[in-house]
Amino acid sequence: MGAWGYRERAWLDAALLIVTELTANAVRHTEGDVMSVQVRAVDGRVRVAVVDGSATLPRRLAPQHDENGRGLMIVAALAAKWSADLLVSGKRVWAELVPYPAPEPTG
Repeated sequence: MGAWGYRERAWLDAALLIVTELTANAVRHTEGDVMSVQVRAVDGRVRVAVVDGSATLPRRLAPQHDENGRGLMIVAALAAKWSADLLVSGKRVWAELVPYPAPEPTG
């Protein structure tokens, strides 16, 4: 994303955490080894997605006493919106990042 001009550290940290949570969910809750991460920037919006081979849609769980059950809560808190789409051979779980901060006016 830095190559596309996105350099604001807090925004990038949130984007990284969202990708990490979506990826961790795919690794933990799906069977098989097919997974890809997609990042797209269109019309000033950035959408990240994880595609895996499972047709089971994600659902938010109640947090447990350990660290389980918080992934999608974190995604929902940091993203502008998120959802999942069924595909012919699995699903895509995506999150649209909050709008990139506008540059501070100078002068």
